[in-house]
Amino acid sequence: MKPDQSAFVSTIKQFFNSFDGRFLLLLTLLGVIEAWLFLGLLGQAYAPIQGGDGPFYNRLAINLMDHGVCSYALQPPYLPTVERPPGYPLFLAAIYLVSGRSVLMVRLVQFAFFTATAWLLYLLALRFVNRATAVVTALLCATYWPLLVMPVFHLTETLATFLAVLCVYLWVRAMEYIAHPQRQRWYVFLTGLMCGVATQIRPSFVFFVVMPMVAFAVPAFAPGSQAMSLRQRLSGCGLMALGYALCIVPWAVRNTIVAHRFLPVSANGGLSLYVSAQQYAGERTYEMTNSDWQAVIKERKQHLDAVAAKLAHSRATGADSDIAPSVQLELVSNAQFTQEAKQKFASCGLGRILRSLPHRYLTFWGSNDDPPWTPQNFTRNIILGVLLVAGIWLYRKNIKMHWPLWMMPLYLMAVHTLYHIEYRYSFPARPFLMIYISSMPTYLLSRLPFKPFGK
Repeated sequence: MKPDQSAFVSTIKQFFNSFDGRFLLLLTLLGVIEAWLFLGLLGQAYAPIQGGDGPFYNRLAINLMDHGVCSYALQPPYLPTVERPPGYPLFLAAIYLVSGRSVLMVRLVQFAFFTATAWLLYLLALRFVNRATAVVTALLCATYWPLLVMPVFHLTETLATFLAVLCVYLWVRAMEYIAHPQRQRWYVFLTGLMCGVATQIRPSFVFFVVMPMVAFAVPAFAPGSQAMSLRQRLSGCGLMALGYALCIVPWAVRNTIVAHRFLPVSANGGLSLYVSAQQYAGERTYEMTNSDWQAVIKERKQHLDAVAAKLAHSRATGADSDIAPSVQLELVSNAQFTQEAKQKFASCGLGRILRSLPHRYLTFWGSNDDPPWTPQNFTRNIILGVLLVAGIWLYRKNIKMHWPLWMMPLYLMAVHTLYHIEYRYSFPARPFLMIYISSMPTYLLSRLPFKPFGK
């Protein structure tokens, strides 16, 4: 064996003999058991594609793989779409290419990302809390039911949650290398790159990159960063922007060519804005029940049919366009939904909007589609809320140092104050709050005569 290979093997052995290595093996074993329970015991291995948007993502993935075009079409011509970014369809297409379009493989890979999220959260938590709390946090993440069931679905939540934790972890790592600018640059660049990847998975992440950029540039947001020169700050922000642009610009150029207007990510915000206005107006519940979705689907179909008829009439009367009919339909529909949303927001009034915010946020952080005041949900919310507040209180003296953990929760709350909510939209932010929820139980365990996590 060559010296380099021997050193590598020795490093691997040393890692797996350490606590971190053994804990990684434990999380991996737990992930394997969970995947077996869902895919084997519960028979979800070859179940049909699940999730309301799942079939659409699947169709986009197949057309990307077979025809090299992002399209919903089932047959030629494969007209393009600008309704969704390509991130998750590309993720599915990559798995399909190596597995023969295996739905099982998609679910296995998503379970792997779910387990990786728990491990990454452990590494992140170690930067802010003691090892025992980090362990409990990772175990909570790895067994948290709302997140645990998501790998079975062809939906973005599992991948988006992993990327959210990764983005924050990379930024925190970048701040650990203030005295080593060369290494820091790589972490800063990767932070921007992963923010771009996350945006291509979930368009709602489009402005998240601003938060780590501002934090890097302003000393008050980064304890210990006063040692960085102005040049180091500016170059760091530039590298973060470069990494982000590498993911966003190619798709923005494609959309601009296809839509004949600047469209950086997607043209689907109008419907979400409209449904949000309906939620504020009381026309749709914040829980978005099945009946709510059926009503939205029906209304959207009627809306699209009306827009399609107008566009067909325009083309019949000689008003031709270089824009594909599918893209025209999406753009006009999106613009009209946006306009109708503005009118509905105005009719709601500020008072009604403010009064409904507590219900909105409780549902956003809920665990299922039921109202937050049902007996089961109310009890769960009270317990988690008390643990969260208790954890924040325990770290009250250092809470200013913990602000990176609050970037994603605050960002998603701000975004979905405007856009419509479903409880699953908060999933990418929940791992960060688990650090605080785990703190009080860990503290109480540490008071026991025996030490579950050692000294």
